Amino acid sequence: MRTRHALGRWIKVKPDSYVEPAEDVEPGVFVSPYDIPNGIRVGFDESLGQFVAEFHYMVDEKYRRLSGDGVRYRLGKHSGRIIGVETDRQGMQVSVQTGDHEDAYHAILEAMGYVDTVTGSMARGRENHMVAKRILEDYRDDIVQDMLALANDTAA
Repeated sequence: MRTRHALGRWIKVKPDSYVEPAEDVEPGVFVSPYDIPNGIRVGFDESLGQFVAEFHYMVDEKYRRLSGDGVRYRLGKHSGRIIGVETDRQGMQVSVQTGDHEDAYHAILEAMGYVDTVTGSMARGRENHMVAKRILEDYRDDIVQDMLALANDTAA
């Protein structure tokens, strides 16, 4: 499934930093390099009217959408990897334009915390889900900066 995007730039991620998952995972478990995003970007998908945080991987994979708590998750059709998170465009745009960049960022981060509770998300994607959330945390400043730039572009 492909959609047209008006997204920001790809923020390059250093995948080597995420080979060993956080302390929440059993010691000695390593994440497959195919499950570690090497890029993230944010923006608006005009065709959906949704704010999107999107992850890029070594290998492209078709995804399916699952909904939960006002958020739609794009999960890899076979792997269960997080390909993206879609949230309410209007609410996010207002938050960003009023200077609440942190609120918009935290809404995405909070949504990432609930992906494992959505019916149909795969348990085997758990390590990927944790890594994707860590990437959002680690690249917070770049993400918030891109939200500001996108808000300024759409306001113009």
